[in-house]
This record gives sequence, C-alpha cells and structure tokens, in this order.
Amino acid sequence: MIVGPDRRILGYNHLQSSEQTVRARAGWKNHRHTPKPGLAAIMKFAAAGKVLLQAEPTTMPQPGSHRPKFPPSHTLHVSPSQPESEGGNYSEPDFRNWLGYSVTTFIAEMYETSPARMDLPTGLDDDRRYDFAMVLPKPVRPDEMSRLMQQG
Repeated sequence: MIVGPDRRILGYNHLQSSEQTVRARAGWKNHRHTPKPGLAAIMKFAAAGKVLLQAEPTTMPQPGSHRPKFPPSHTLHVSPSQPESEGGNYSEPDFRNWLGYSVTTFIAEMYETSPARMDLPTGLDDDRRYDFAMVLPKPVRPDEMSRLMQQG
C-alpha cells in the first residue's frame, strides 16, 4: 500500500494479490499504531498484521546542524560520546566536529596514517569513543583547520 504524507492511500503495491488489496482497503484506519517496548510486544504487533509507518520522512542535515554549541576559540574540545550518538565527521570552514571516534582512530585520521602504525599508551588505546570538536572565530582553509586540530 502506498500512503501519502497526509496518511491517505495513494495506491497499492502491484505485487500484492487483489485479495490483499481489498483486505487492506477494507481494514484501513486513519490512525497510527506503534508497538510497546520489548521483543514480546513487537512480535505481538507484527503477528496482528500491523505495519509501522514512518511518521516523518528522512531529511538531509542542514548546513550548520552539527555545529558544536560552544563559543569560537582555537581550543580542541574532547568529550565522551553519547551512547546513542550515530557518529560521523562534519565540517565547514569555521568548525570541525568528529563524533564517536577512538583516540587512536582520531589521531590516525589527523596525521593521515594507519592506526596499526601507532603505538599509544594502554590508557589511551582502548575502545572508548569520544567527540572531537573545534569552532574557530573565522573560516579557514581545510589544511589550516587540520593543522589547528593536530596542535589541539
């Protein structure tokens, strides 16, 4: 079944049988079903023939949406990553934000080398994830941003 943004039925999947199409049309209700948390509740939800619809379409991040929320400076900010963080590498001419990197991976990326070629102390060479961010007072070239992050 093809559902529009206003949750009205726009059409049907051509791979469904006509019986499935008629049954889908007859049983359509214009409200949203969501399962309760837990595996048992999700299995019951699926067994009832309910389908979880994505309420909001996926959108591309807007420029500046990953900009750190601290004042501009030449300081490299390092903080533990949030467990639910999806990670990533975001940059614009005046900031860089690396989310969910280990210390080893971050340093290897900064110096364009392999983590296997690095020998860090045991306290730094673990699986913990961090966010590395820098917001500059004014835009700079990418090579200058890399140099400033290396210094940090």
